[in-house]
Amino acid sequence: MQNALVQSWWMWMIRGVIALIFGVMAFTMPVVTFGALITLFAAFMFVDGVFALGSLLFKRQQERPWWSSLLEGIFGIGIGLLTFFMPGITSLVFVTYIAIWAIATGILELVTAVRLRKEIEGEWAMGLAGILSIVLGFAFILVPGNGVVTIAWMLGAYAIAFGILMFTVGGRLRQLAHGSGHGDTMRHA
Repeated sequence: MQNALVQSWWMWMIRGVIALIFGVMAFTMPVVTFGALITLFAAFMFVDGVFALGSLLFKRQQERPWWSSLLEGIFGIGIGLLTFFMPGITSLVFVTYIAIWAIATGILELVTAVRLRKEIEGEWAMGLAGILSIVLGFAFILVPGNGVVTIAWMLGAYAIAFGILMFTVGGRLRQLAHGSGHGDTMRHA
């Protein structure tokens, strides 16, 4: 039973790779100018939003509510564009943008994980990615005055963990798409 979610396995893996690249860059270049960090994160949010919207093209069945992909895509693209076109924003506003984006997408990822539990095993990675996003958002709300290096490292740690989790989800879906472990990984309602 190849469904729309399984067929879009590669999109999950691309999201993971993009997050991993951003995370490594945030760790290896934490002292880059604040403007470069803002631009880099804006690009990450934008591309992640595009892939969330792109997943709507594969919606033939109800694995994930269409509105959660739509909202996740709009949040990512909107915050990415807003951040990109307003590079002179203060660090407090930048951190607020990140917090809003992280909490909103985290909630939507949790919704997806809950819906996936009926379809496949291994949905824990999506749920954990959602929790991780929400924790990052609240960390930035609770301690908004962090320095640029601390913000870069927090974003880098988040992006690496998120990337690994998205890559895990994509890998599991790829296994289903190619028939390996099909009987063990599909759940019967």
